[in-house]
Amino acid sequence: ISDQGLAFIKKFEGCLLKAYEDAVGVWTIGYGHTSGVFKGQVITKEKAEEYLKSDCKNAEKGVNQYNHLYHFNQNQFDALVSFTFNCGVGNLKTLLQNGQRSISEISAKLPAYHKAGGKALQGLIQRRMEEKELFDRPIASPSSFSPLPQVVKPVLYLQTDPQWKHYNYSAKGEKKTIGSSGCGVVVAAMIIATLKDKSVTPITTAEWSMANGYKAIHQGTYYSYFVPQLKKYGISCKQLNQRNLYGQSSSSAHTLALQTLKKGHWVIACMGKGNWTNAGHFILLYEYENGYISIHDPASTAPGRQKNTWDLFSKQVKYMWAVDLPNPLTSPSPSPWETLSQNFADFLGKVHTNQGNLNIRSEPNSSASIVGSYKKGELVEILGNTSTHWYKTKKGYVYGEYIVPARGKVYNCAALNIRKEPKVEEKNILSVLHLDEEVELLKEVNGWFKIKTKSQQVGYIS
Repeated sequence: ISDQGLAFIKKFEGCLLKAYEDAVGVWTIGYGHTSGVFKGQVITKEKAEEYLKSDCKNAEKGVNQYNHLYHFNQNQFDALVSFTFNCGVGNLKTLLQNGQRSISEISAKLPAYHKAGGKALQGLIQRRMEEKELFDRPIASPSSFSPLPQVVKPVLYLQTDPQWKHYNYSAKGEKKTIGSSGCGVVVAAMIIATLKDKSVTPITTAEWSMANGYKAIHQGTYYSYFVPQLKKYGISCKQLNQRNLYGQSSSSAHTLALQTLKKGHWVIACMGKGNWTNAGHFILLYEYENGYISIHDPASTAPGRQKNTWDLFSKQVKYMWAVDLPNPLTSPSPSPWETLSQNFADFLGKVHTNQGNLNIRSEPNSSASIVGSYKKGELVEILGNTSTHWYKTKKGYVYGEYIVPARGKVYNCAALNIRKEPKVEEKNILSVLHLDEEVELLKEVNGWFKIKTKSQQVGYIS
């Protein structure tokens, strides 16, 4: 299985280091490992990785039994290893009809395997859909790509802040304050202040809510408030469900919310009775990692209310809204850094032509035949250089005068970790990038960027 395939499995399995019962009562630990797992078992992250590799080998072995019949490409192989990891070798045999089905028939049948214990599960529906998409994806050398979203942590506002705790937030016929009833407008203020206008506070959003009739008498803020309030500042927001989901841990809205977080965007949630409230309360989710969510709760900084499991959250949430964020890494101006040698090879370049495309040639000279072209602004992996200032790429040769170093800068993120290796571990952190700090992009490695800073430090960010 490729690194991409392994990351695909990790995304769906998540990683819990304490044994838990899955949807059909099977004791599970780590990345979906079930063999020999017992109640109360606890493992390390390293052990979870070991289990994952071992379990993947079993799945790979199952898929390889049929490879002589199909000659799977890498995407097809990765998709079927993920399927087998989740459903078992027996179901793989059934899916392939023991080698009798065609590639197109296998693709068509993949979505059917979405039940556990006889019940259709939204998580399995989503996994099968993405496995089918991967299975059907043709193999091609990517000529361009977009940086993956980086977690953007919003500013934290609290209802209890003395600056606005006692500020009026009332509908006609009542007397309420931001401290007592303003969780919704505080959440909105966090979003706007982080993404658009640092001067916005809960007072700003409370005033707008009251002026436009969104304060609910003897309650908090109407559910219809968030979309127009955020739209006023050019922020896209969409309500994910119209029916109360409290006590229901799986739905299409749950799936959409989880996808939103995994893509680096945010989710507003109205919670029901439980860990976050005794009645109703708005919170802001900004990160999902290995089964856990990171939260800004406007009423509390207690650890269990700032970070907890997706499973607990999903059972107690009533309503959800998705908030779209811009990509945290943007490409600044194309001029090269003074520190970068024009003879430097093995980096990401950006096509910088005055107009039109950049020709790709079969040999490093202008008389060689044209074998393709790169578009203006396209990112290109540079594999080597020649003494005549031509660069070698995966598709051929391009003239180096039209290639500048690809760069990025930290955007909407106060601190971004640089890691020694492309994986998330505390001991792996080398240093930190700060807002607006620029880096040179060297290459993409399975969704991570290998980068070089102005101080010449090399590491990985995601």
